[in-house]
Amino acid sequence: MIEKIKDCFDKQVYFDIADNGLDGAYYMQSDIYDLCVIDNNLSDIKGSEVLKLTRAGGSTIPIIVIINNANNVYIEMVLDSGADDCVDENFDSIIFSARARSLLRRKFVSTSNVTKTGDLVVDYKNKNAVRNGIDLNLRKKEFELLRVLALNKNRIVSKDTLIYKLWNDPGDICSNSLEVHMRNLRLKVDKPFKKNLIKTIRGFGYKLEGSSSLR
Repeated sequence: MIEKIKDCFDKQVYFDIADNGLDGAYYMQSDIYDLCVIDNNLSDIKGSEVLKLTRAGGSTIPIIVIINNANNVYIEMVLDSGADDCVDENFDSIIFSARARSLLRRKFVSTSNVTKTGDLVVDYKNKNAVRNGIDLNLRKKEFELLRVLALNKNRIVSKDTLIYKLWNDPGDICSNSLEVHMRNLRLKVDKPFKKNLIKTIRGFGYKLEGSSSLR
């Protein structure tokens, strides 16, 4: 099933695979993903329970649940529990891929062009960031790094996730490269100001911390 799902996406798409439902629910709360696919037949708990745990934790990630010959009542329950779509396990790859793209389009269209964190404003459309009225003049990678953090404000983003978000082919990229960009970003976002917004969560990753989101 995993390989069948992978074949529906571009080879440059990055996947995290959870071995069981509880791990999957944890992933949804600890990292940023563009799309989640849940197999209802898991080893520990039902996929519908993973769905409920994910939504209860506040995640708005688009979710497709794969079901096995379920009746309409069960499908209705899954959709009412927060799934964005349901597909049978014998799905056609072309149709599955089209459904996934449709959900992704809706996700990105619904995202505001601006996020505000305290006196920091990140403008995704114009690809710039301003703090306390001062243009930060970010380089491309610095802005991409800040963008991922801002879209997940007050949530920890792991180093692995940042590496995969910033580099399409991260095979030869090490954490040192990420840390260099993070250090340069902090010199512009935090150092000239009284309050630091970018926090290091040791052993986990980084977090942009603040309030007053316009997202």
